[in-house]
Amino acid sequence: MATENDLPIANRIDQGPSSAQHRGVIYPEKLQQDILGSLGDVMDLLAILDEAVAALKAPLGEDDRSQGWTGDLGREVQEEISISRSVLRRHGSGLVRYLRPCLDEWMEGEGIRPGRLQHLVSGVQRRCVDAHSTV
Repeated sequence: MATENDLPIANRIDQGPSSAQHRGVIYPEKLQQDILGSLGDVMDLLAILDEAVAALKAPLGEDDRSQGWTGDLGREVQEEISISRSVLRRHGSGLVRYLRPCLDEWMEGEGIRPGRLQHLVSGVQRRCVDAHSTV
């Protein structure tokens, strides 16, 4: 009578996750979780980009102006974020690694002080940078 070790690998009884990992078996559930996790991360990033674009399109408040924001600067930053958002929507999460936002440097160069919009835009930059490592 043949033992399990005499059978070809394809015919052996699966001994659980550890033996499957040694043979390089990919479980569909794990692959689906990884894909959905990546999609979830990109969807979260897109939601943050949407929020930032909407906030930057809205009229500036007195506080925003006192922190150094101007209508032109808001439009320029909003356009930059919109480009990243469009790239992700049109071409998928694989391109997140090519997003290189320099929004912090830009705001610093413009003399923007901490506040609502500065925190929002800094959060966008941080999430884009974080997304590089997840894709």
